[in-house]
Amino acid sequence: MTEIANLKERLEAYLRTKFPQRQQLVVTEFNRVAGGYSSMTYFFTASWQETGGPVSETLVIRMLPEMGPVPSYDIRPQYEAMTAAHRSGLPVPQIHWLEMNSGVLGHHFFVMDKVDGEVMMFVYPREPQFQAQLKREYVDYLAKIHSLDWRTLSFSSLQPPQSDRHHAEREIERWQWAMERNQYGPQPLLTEALVWLKNNIPSAERTSLCHGDYTAANMFCRDGHIVAIFDWELASLGDPISDLGFACMMNDTMRWGFWDDEEFIRAYEKASGLKVSKESFFFWKLLGYIKLAVAELGAIRTALESDKLEVHQFTHLVLSRRIFKAVAEMLGF
Repeated sequence: MTEIANLKERLEAYLRTKFPQRQQLVVTEFNRVAGGYSSMTYFFTASWQETGGPVSETLVIRMLPEMGPVPSYDIRPQYEAMTAAHRSGLPVPQIHWLEMNSGVLGHHFFVMDKVDGEVMMFVYPREPQFQAQLKREYVDYLAKIHSLDWRTLSFSSLQPPQSDRHHAEREIERWQWAMERNQYGPQPLLTEALVWLKNNIPSAERTSLCHGDYTAANMFCRDGHIVAIFDWELASLGDPISDLGFACMMNDTMRWGFWDDEEFIRAYEKASGLKVSKESFFFWKLLGYIKLAVAELGAIRTALESDKLEVHQFTHLVLSRRIFKAVAEMLGF
């Protein structure tokens, strides 16, 4: 029995127990979605009988491994952030339940709605008539995330920073640990960058809910609008400028050409009413490069250790060279 067939069988048994009122329940489709560094995503269709006749629905399972190339390995922050964002009116899929019994499918997971659409980074260059609208929504939604009153939201695993420098300090610690775990040899440039970051931590002017991976790769579009924001696994409570730095870093690295840094900052300041410190933006953009570099190191390490090497995994080598060049330039090397 293949791994997918085994998971499908286990999911079907689980759903029959969880929903005993659904007669003759079967899982008719179960497929893993390719892509992503850490989280595993599966589509499944469940069918059953009710008094009025047959019923079926297609849902999505989001599941984290116990360990992977990208921290964190706790699914609760992602679940809590997405639940709060959906309830606040943001375009985030509705989550139906969280399952913390790893014996069901091998890992903790949650189940959410399936949203139809295409990834924004593919839609944007292909449909110029929607570009201005998509850029505006991209910035507006980020400003709305940062405007949420996190004190009134039901967070238990997302902990607020203890000081105006604490969010940056724990992010540095988190990614240094991940680098040391993922590296397959000494990384002097990244080590130098981490030293610089430790010596130049900015003070956050406010604490906000932060997405942690806010990019056009993590959004679905349909008919010229953003209809879903995904991949909240790096969500945190901290400095909102961290999301700006990461978004602009990804725009540069992936060469999407959506905007330049100054244009994006001006649009964000207008949407949020906040002033963006140049020093804070530089710090968080550099840390964004560290995050992506560590993720790439993890992907390369996984590829080297895998007995199922795939062609697309070589793209991580290309991206790594681009990332390291950018880090060196930011440090003045």
